[in-house]
Amino acid sequence: MGPTGIGKTSLLRRFCELAEVPYLVISAGGASDSMVLKGASRVWSTAQPGAVIRLIQQTEMANPIIIIDEVDKCGSGNQNGNLIDTLLQLIEPSSAAMWHDEFLLGRADLSAVNYLMTANRSDQLSGSLLSRVRTVRQGFMCSKDLLRALPQAVAQVAQSYGWPAEQIPVMDPLTAQRIVRASKDLRKLYRAVEVWLRIIAENEDRQDAELVLH
Repeated sequence: MGPTGIGKTSLLRRFCELAEVPYLVISAGGASDSMVLKGASRVWSTAQPGAVIRLIQQTEMANPIIIIDEVDKCGSGNQNGNLIDTLLQLIEPSSAAMWHDEFLLGRADLSAVNYLMTANRSDQLSGSLLSRVRTVRQGFMCSKDLLRALPQAVAQVAQSYGWPAEQIPVMDPLTAQRIVRASKDLRKLYRAVEVWLRIIAENEDRQDAELVLH
């Protein structure tokens, strides 16, 4: 839990990667429909099992991690069941062990599934949810923390662009210091790294074009 932009979701993603456990991020921001967790009934054209069961089917692992992002921004609609009410059932081992999926029309044992959540403010969360989770507060990162996170940011952004690991450029110390000074949080750090890599890629394309012309 902490302010926007400090890298809560990125931190949880990295945790899952280091733990080598399959994970799924579900954005709760503005969402109120519980069908994403409960599954969509066969009467709907979009009928399918809930996201948790689909992840277990895809990975063949009974204890994946579900990241509920921005759980404090979840809507309060009840047209197809409230998302928070459904989540409360899933994080309770006794009810998760006898979970009924709307699509499968049967029970599934989801008691081994792990849940991580991000939120900006605790006053937007129900007491029922807070009483069932352990809250860890995260603040803004200092310059040393951002500098420590920089290599991983470069690797992740480069990977997202399809840059081969052996071709990822090494950032010089002066550029690293400038990027860290300009980045007050992890989100801005990643954006700065993205700009830096884009400039490098454009320069390489320009050099290749000049070689072809010559």
